[in-house]
Amino acid sequence: MGCGTDPGFEGEVSELELDGVWEITHAVRNGSPTATLDGAVFVFQDNKFSSNVPGFAEDVREDYSISQDSIYTGATLPEYFLIRSYFENRMELVTVVHGHSFVFEIKKNPIEVDK
Repeated sequence: MGCGTDPGFEGEVSELELDGVWEITHAVRNGSPTATLDGAVFVFQDNKFSSNVPGFAEDVREDYSISQDSIYTGATLPEYFLIRSYFENRMELVTVVHGHSFVFEIKKNPIEVDK
């Protein structure tokens, strides 16, 4: 599900590497930086996805799956993230929501959430 010239991520991210709380450190909407999502989080834990981003699976934990360069959230919005890059505790994700393209730079929070 890559976009235009974006070849996507050619590595592999395991569920173990993905598991945890990821903080949005930088977000781009339709090509322009947006600070409105700074500090928001994506949570991948116990094979479930949730987020505190308005409209993104808020207070809902949905089953997610990983397939090559994509994370399918199990939620309606966003349905998937394309993994553009991954290195240790940092990742760049791309998605489209309501016709708007988003790029998220996220960093894994070293503090685990309660199970």
